[in-house]
Amino acid sequence: MNNKLGTIIVVALALLLSACHAEYKDISSEPEYSQYIGKQYKLISDMDYSGVNLPPGYNDEIHVYIISSRDPGWSGPEVVTRETLPTGSVVIISKVEECANCLTFGAPLRRAQVEIKGVPPINLPIQLDFDQILSGKHLERVQ
Repeated sequence: MNNKLGTIIVVALALLLSACHAEYKDISSEPEYSQYIGKQYKLISDMDYSGVNLPPGYNDEIHVYIISSRDPGWSGPEVVTRETLPTGSVVIISKVEECANCLTFGAPLRRAQVEIKGVPPINLPIQLDFDQILSGKHLERVQ
């Protein structure tokens, strides 16, 4: 009987989590993050620049671009395009956001909205995991 109840709980949680849509709030004005706004960071290694189609369906329409590390890389049906953003490219932080409803077992999920210096603006967001900035592994501050 307990095993059956445990299975029901696990299935119910899985269904609930699969239906979640991450909602992000702007934390750019908080003192801890406002210092990053307008700052420039240079890539010290090549990174992936992927055009991504967001759920509910997967098709060829790009909703967001994501700059990500190649170690580890990621893929899936949501990736529509992938290019290399070469070493030396510069990104400018325009906003920092934090997931308001994500279940995490450590630090909250944060991302930066960025512009790529020298690339004409596009009408879609370009996102970078904020931990990539903090780690210093792939980017270094220029200004």
